[in-house]
Amino acid sequence: MTTYKTAIPARRHPRIRMLPLPLGIAAALPLAIASPLSFAANTYYVRSDGGDATQCTGLVDAAYDGKSRNCAWSSPNIAFPLGQTTPTTPLIAGGDTLIISPGSYKIGVGAPGTANCSPSWSYDCYPPPIPSGATWDTRTRILGKDWTTCSTKPELWASGRADRVLNLTGSQNVEVQCLDLTDHASCAYAHNHSGTTTPGAVTAACPANPPFGDIGADGIVAVGAGKTFIGNVDVHGFPHNGVSAGKLTDWTLYNVRILGNGWAGWDGDVAYGSQTGSSNSGTIAFIGGEIAWNGCIENYVDHTYFGCWGQLEGGYGDGLGTGRTGGNWIFQGTKVHHNTSDGIDLLYANGTGSVTVRQVLSYANAGNQVKVAGPGLIENSVIIGNCNALLGYPTSALESDDLCRALGNTVSIDLLTGANMVTMRFNTITGLGDCEVISGGGGAGSALVLQNNAISGDLDWRANLQGNTGELTCAYYQDGGAAQVIFQNNLFWNLKSPPCSVGTGNICGKPPLFVDGNYKTFNPTPQQNSPLIDAGLSIPSVTQDYTGNPRVYGAGPDIGAVELQPATTPSPTPAPTPVPPAPTPAPTPAPSPSPSPTPSPAPPPPPPPPPSTSPPPLPITTPNSPAVKLPPPPHPAP
Repeated sequence: MTTYKTAIPARRHPRIRMLPLPLGIAAALPLAIASPLSFAANTYYVRSDGGDATQCTGLVDAAYDGKSRNCAWSSPNIAFPLGQTTPTTPLIAGGDTLIISPGSYKIGVGAPGTANCSPSWSYDCYPPPIPSGATWDTRTRILGKDWTTCSTKPELWASGRADRVLNLTGSQNVEVQCLDLTDHASCAYAHNHSGTTTPGAVTAACPANPPFGDIGADGIVAVGAGKTFIGNVDVHGFPHNGVSAGKLTDWTLYNVRILGNGWAGWDGDVAYGSQTGSSNSGTIAFIGGEIAWNGCIENYVDHTYFGCWGQLEGGYGDGLGTGRTGGNWIFQGTKVHHNTSDGIDLLYANGTGSVTVRQVLSYANAGNQVKVAGPGLIENSVIIGNCNALLGYPTSALESDDLCRALGNTVSIDLLTGANMVTMRFNTITGLGDCEVISGGGGAGSALVLQNNAISGDLDWRANLQGNTGELTCAYYQDGGAAQVIFQNNLFWNLKSPPCSVGTGNICGKPPLFVDGNYKTFNPTPQQNSPLIDAGLSIPSVTQDYTGNPRVYGAGPDIGAVELQPATTPSPTPAPTPVPPAPTPAPTPAPSPSPSPTPSPAPPPPPPPPPSTSPPPLPITTPNSPAVKLPPPPHPAP
């Protein structure tokens, strides 16, 4: 996939699955997409057999025949002329739509629409910001032609070390759907520049000087961007970050995959450690999608991963990390795994908003799996802290001290200084770090509430590596702070000093009896004789489990992320009849669950979706089984 550049970045970040879409998910889509735009605007087209701006108007979806100007443009670069010495202006206006046909489109020096670029400074040859729509109803739209089904995504690939492929800096009221953003190389910036002694490690640093070749930098750059919907977009294989974005307001990312980017998946510290310069506001929602293998290099040819590196080798590796930030962050149905540092790192949330992690699968990240600060809710999620999963991974540059970093605690929580509440309920949590859950901070009136969680431990990998043979992980550790900690109806198993005598309704000394407890094939569904079944505290507002199935089935809710469902016997196929059956009316969707009245209230709901003109986003299609399936080992780039 890419061959990247090697100039050492100016800084290093200053930091010490997929499931069926649940009913009522529209409530979690602050920028949900609905019906056709009603205002007057132009629709432009891009196709590989089109022409340039002197040959074609771009207003007709037709090839350039050498005579008529009623044809499409040949590249997105014509709509967004690339430039450096002379500022460029997009040929489309705010509120217009650009529809890109399937194909492969080069973004960078030497491509159509790059007359203002110099090969000597090719890293500055990138598109101008997408023009803003005046309102959400009159938003600007950049769409792959098959965006209604997204069966084929047009590829926009960076070359010449172009700083970004999609530029949303300062943009607002923008919709982007059905694109594949990448480059055509297999390297990372300054890869392994701190050196390593890891046997078998492969180093693949991008070229530091021109000509850079077919490499990019970041996939998406957005600073100070307002309302934006990004749907069914892949951002992968970039030598630096997949997404560099901060100072955002009201973003929704639907079924977005951020994979195999050399430094980080999403780096939200755009102000280089400033306490305020990267802060976000409104609702930032990740619905579905995947954040994985960041801190590893993607092989451009076969899309496998190699050369994984972390902070000790001079890299970074968070799946998603931010600077100090506000905003209401929502992760629902997202799969986060095999990032070389933390999975979801929102420990820098400042408490002015909230963090919701719901129906998330997070596993095999080399640091902590989920980190939350301030008011928050972690619900119906499967969180597996096998933080040494990249140990011995072929071609990996990771040293052992980069595995299970920050002690490998599976879930890390900071209650900050106020009366903040964090609720963890109906989760399945396991791992081999120091502790499964750790918290700190919290002033008078703050609380951490754990309800109906299945928490099982393992040998503490780092402690055993250091000679403490047989030491187990701990269930929970409070690292200072004044927060009250409440335990209700949790199951604790195979743990050091489980809090069995604290709280009410907790179960100790009984294995959870999952269908499969192996980290590589983990399936958190309870067996028929599991002590998890019907043993939970009733929380009527929680009506679904991790898989989207109904909760409750039986005498009470099951502890853990998955509610065991009744066995079903398929009905026999009826004989054909000459009379067609009457149509079955569509079922009325169940209402969205309301926040649970627990001692830790759920974060506030996102604002209602603005009117829109697109069809609803595609359903998230994933296997019904929540089992984790690891990919085959990668191969080094040629």
